[in-house]
Amino acid sequence: MRDLPLLTEAECRKALAEVHALEAHWLRRHPFAPFFTLGPASYLDAPAGSAPYEAAAAVGNPVLAEHFGWLYARLDAALAEALGGPVAPAPRFALPGFHVFGFHAAFEEPVASVHTDQQYGLLAWDPADEPDFGRPVSFTLPVALPAVGGGLDVWDLHLAQLEPLSPPERARLIAAQEPTRHAYTVGTLVLHDGHLVHRIGHTPGLVAGDERVTLQGHAVPTRAGWRYYW
Repeated sequence: MRDLPLLTEAECRKALAEVHALEAHWLRRHPFAPFFTLGPASYLDAPAGSAPYEAAAAVGNPVLAEHFGWLYARLDAALAEALGGPVAPAPRFALPGFHVFGFHAAFEEPVASVHTDQQYGLLAWDPADEPDFGRPVSFTLPVALPAVGGGLDVWDLHLAQLEPLSPPERARLIAAQEPTRHAYTVGTLVLHDGHLVHRIGHTPGLVAGDERVTLQGHAVPTRAGWRYYW
């Protein structure tokens, strides 16, 4: 896990205001809890096929680029320095977008899925780009957090340890360990190996008006450099 300070508090307020201003573009992701995304997300939209996801990206990307070009420029520079090579958006795929969680008692419980990030496998990459799916990176940038904070639950387990196991064996191995909490800081970009077992951390002690808004994305190395998407 790497923490990279990226935005000031004022810049986070600016990003949050722009997310709120684009509420008409939010995509509802839960039937009753206030969970939305601003922009398509491969883990939610690509299971139906890469083509529908790419069509959604073609609609959503211009909106995101218009309002958050300044943020993507900052993200590009930080990722290039951290990853040690050129960085650019993956063609045809969704730009990093936002998770938006409003106040709801359900979010005080560990209801998020325990997973590894393998959504790259749902997408139609160009084989000529030679994407290396063995070295993925996932990143999160909080621009708003509940008063009591927020974070990521991480297990000391890697996809390579889980792959040889049956689903019941994987579940038992994960259940036998307690995760550690990596606390988020507003304005600080968090990078991690997407193949680590993790989940969105629950947040006991929420109060009315709390929200959790985070920029989300993934990156994989290719022949031409790192390519990021959501």
